[in-house]
Amino acid sequence: MAKVEIKSVAGSVLYTADIDDSIPSGLQLRAALERAVSERINRVGASLDGASLDGASLVGASLDGASLVGASLDGASLDGASLVGASLDRALLDGASLVGASLVDASLDRASLDGAKLADDLTLVGERPIFMVGPIGSRADTMVGHITNRGLRISTGCFRLGTIDEFTAAVAQEHGTNAFAREYLRALELLELHAELYPAPVESETKAV
Repeated sequence: MAKVEIKSVAGSVLYTADIDDSIPSGLQLRAALERAVSERINRVGASLDGASLDGASLVGASLDGASLVGASLDGASLDGASLVGASLDRALLDGASLVGASLVDASLDRASLDGAKLADDLTLVGERPIFMVGPIGSRADTMVGHITNRGLRISTGCFRLGTIDEFTAAVAQEHGTNAFAREYLRALELLELHAELYPAPVESETKAV
């Protein structure tokens, strides 16, 4: 058995697991992290830079403040995971499942998120599919724009993945035309501009010969 440690960014040991030697060394950290998640061990501030976590089952993981710079999470299941304030710069998350996951204040510089799943019918698409503005509004929350296969979707607070029309209607109902409403609508303009700069790719149609 191999002893695998998950350390914090400060160097302290957060979790230790005995992993079967038959698991390739490059995948032992993934196995240890999956075990920690299954045991609901707190991994706040975990140091996972460059980790090979493709296909990992991390449902409900608590990874707030974790450093995952350059980590590979292609196809990983992160449903319901909390990644608040995590560093995901240059991370690969293509095809990952992020249903109900929180990426508030996460750093996503040059992260790859193409095909990441947000809901049953929604996937992220394009070069820069997530754009955040905040703190904003009456709750000083983060407003997130998601460029998806079904257009721009907005999330902030308990409002999740709504369309532009749904968002503007919710703002009008909650704030009328007060200063918070105006702030939200100005931020929406910025998110819409971002979606114009980094639009969802248009699928080419194969012409019959």
